[in-house]
Amino acid sequence: MPEYRFGLRDVKIASWISEGVYGTAVDFGAAQSFQVTIESEEGELPGDDVIVDTHSTGKSASVQVKNGDVSLSAYNILSGESVVSSVPGQQSVVFGQSSRPYFAICGKIMGTGGGGDTHVFVPKCKLKGALPLPKMEYGTYAIRELTAEGVYEGTAHGMAKVVSHTVAADIAIPPA
Repeated sequence: MPEYRFGLRDVKIASWISEGVYGTAVDFGAAQSFQVTIESEEGELPGDDVIVDTHSTGKSASVQVKNGDVSLSAYNILSGESVVSSVPGQQSVVFGQSSRPYFAICGKIMGTGGGGDTHVFVPKCKLKGALPLPKMEYGTYAIRELTAEGVYEGTAHGMAKVVSHTVAADIAIPPA
């Protein structure tokens, strides 16, 4: 009987330093959704009243994540801004005009048979569009939704990598 995948167990991010080299992984807590889509570059060659040839190749990885965490460490990785301690017992991130850095992201989904899991890893991506701060509203949890675009990192991880385990494993960046 096949083992299916269900839910979302964990999402972590880490700073991208260079090909295959990453900073310390940080939990993207209270993850609600995580989706990676391989975008393609496509073309077709019409001629003689028919399509003579078509072309389709992966060009980037589109990443969408929704979570309830407001970790300053995560904001540091996403924005490139520093976490500072100016007063005892208080930390902050001041957002300015820093160039957005690359980061890696990995999500984990468990198998329904209780044994395995699958990790989806994007080794090198950058925020696309706005960096939403938590939406605060009476009677609800603070939720944020982010979109990032992954680029090709190299032959070891490409622009995305799917790793299936027969025995569940913790997320590692990069995956073993």
